[in-house]
Amino acid sequence: MAGFHSARPSALSLCTGADCAEALRRLAVLETMDNGKPIRESRDIDIPLVVRHFYHHAGWAQLLHQEFPGYTACGVVGQIIPWNFPLLMLAWKIAPALATGNTVVLSLRSLPSHALAFAEICSEIGLPPGVVNIVTATVRPAKRWSSTPTFPR
Repeated sequence: MAGFHSARPSALSLCTGADCAEALRRLAVLETMDNGKPIRESRDIDIPLVVRHFYHHAGWAQLLHQEFPGYTACGVVGQIIPWNFPLLMLAWKIAPALATGNTVVLSLRSLPSHALAFAEICSEIGLPPGVVNIVTATVRPAKRWSSTPTFPR
């Protein structure tokens, strides 16, 4: 996990420049298609909130050991995202997990195109393979996974 700690601040800032603008446009379109909301709402409200959330947690990554001495990451964090506000929920769950040095296994209850695009962006910006994992399954595996006695809540 030591190599991942050095990658966190750059990974949490997502991307920069023209590539970032294109990636954010793509996420806005996918969020609109996945959730049926107007593109204006996805582009002008949801995407800026997602960016601010990752930016905020990038600050956590930089201050984590100073503010919480002796902190150790949990390791793998399992997360389930419901159908509503899928991209915002993804940001609300993934950003703090990555900022605190964890890897993520994310299960979705909705169409996964926004999450798969996000995973592609993570790969493009150099996040190590296996840090963000997207499970594209039906509700049944997510229920089985979360009802396992060894699954911490």
